[in-house]
Amino acid sequence: MKQYFKDIFRSIWSVLVGMSVTFKHLFMPAVTIQYPDVKLKLPERARNRLYVYMDD
Repeated sequence: MKQYFKDIFRSIWSVLVGMSVTFKHLFMPAVTIQYPDVKLKLPERARNRLYVYMDD
């Protein structure tokens, strides 16, 4: 019987934690970037060279 109530408490707690995360993001402003017109500035070393050796 003790395990039954523990499981109920866990399930209610997990729903409350999930809803708190949802409500935090609900009131944040959306960030939309119009890609072809506005491009994000990438850091200088963001595009690294990939070293692929086909013999490996």
